[in-house]
Amino acid sequence: MDLKKQVLDVYKLFIEDGETFLRARNLGKALRSAGKNPTDMEIHEMVNFANFHYDGFINPERFLDIFLAFQVFGSANKADANIVEEILRESKIDETQ
Repeated sequence: MDLKKQVLDVYKLFIEDGETFLRARNLGKALRSAGKNPTDMEIHEMVNFANFHYDGFINPERFLDIFLAFQVFGSANKADANIVEEILRESKIDETQ
């Protein structure tokens, strides 16, 4: 199983019934279940980064970006969005799947 599929499977576990996207309030739970240990401040910053529509939801692509930032930097707030995009390209993760 590839990394993208694993991360998206975790994402899907925390989507509430009848919804399509992850609620921002469930981000910390989802990351912790995937073995990451974000602080409350990091979660707050990640929600601000990922919730770009300000609707309280995080789409799968943003969740994947956050997870990859933790993989590489140990913290999402140390990552630049351009660096994460470069990592996605280099790891050949196809965002269209």
